[in-house]
Amino acid sequence: MTSPARSSALGPQSDSTAIELLAERALAVRAAGQSGTEDVQSPCISICRMDAVTGWCVGCFRTLGEISAWHRLDASAKRKLWRSIERRAGLAGRDT
Repeated sequence: MTSPARSSALGPQSDSTAIELLAERALAVRAAGQSGTEDVQSPCISICRMDAVTGWCVGCFRTLGEISAWHRLDASAKRKLWRSIERRAGLAGRDT
């Protein structure tokens, strides 16, 4: 599934690289959650541009509100946001 944010803002090479970086972080967050780790890695991959259509950052698929709230969220809320990010990016259910 291709996101509108991806298709409008990044070229094909950057698109796959950004998605792979985000997918790697998502896997790490899931693994850390299963081991009980409280520290939840940020989804930011330093591709910081907002898509006018979706309102999501084209790098991390968060809204401006989610980005600004990240440091105040507890581990459970961060993991819940990660699940939303995975759905938005088309990564839900992906193992690699």
